[in-house]
Amino acid sequence: LGGEALSKSRALWLVYFYAPPADADRERLLPSLLVGVVLFVGQLVGALDDVLIGYWSDRTRSRLGRRLPFILAGTPLMAVTAVLLFTPPAAGTALTVAYLFVVVELYAIFSTVSGGPYEALLPEIARSTRERIGLVGLKVYFGVAGAALGLVGSGLLVDRFGFRAMAIVMASLALVFRYLGAAGVWRQAQRL
Repeated sequence: LGGEALSKSRALWLVYFYAPPADADRERLLPSLLVGVVLFVGQLVGALDDVLIGYWSDRTRSRLGRRLPFILAGTPLMAVTAVLLFTPPAAGTALTVAYLFVVVELYAIFSTVSGGPYEALLPEIARSTRERIGLVGLKVYFGVAGAALGLVGSGLLVDRFGFRAMAIVMASLALVFRYLGAAGVWRQAQRL
């Protein structure tokens, strides 16, 4: 729920935050083309992160298992960088582009550090087809609720409290729900 709320709110508002349309009552921080280039390049670089973090997670051995250390360490860093996306420094175009690129990359890395191993728990804790179908069904329902929260709730938060507050709320939801999910599978995940 929290991960979907965070990702949908970020997807909905990030470009608008940095490059609002001319008729918006907001200052334009960057030209929309630059925002698009930063996000595109960020996705290309981020594709490498997925492979490396997956490889690392698959081969980790610890007293907490191989997935939980990534989830526990990556989740708060994902939440912090999600908030930083909506708190750029007051700077010129070049520094704002550099800031956006670095924070987008850090968010992508920490999102993968937290989310990749979390997703990898599914086949490890659900041994039968019936268990996997049941868990995936719950995941879909909670994901839809999180997407609705991120798409609708974030707009209400932005209108009432601003972008920073919205980012803090959505990041907090992602943190709380990811940790709740990890707590729910703690015993099974520790054995893996």
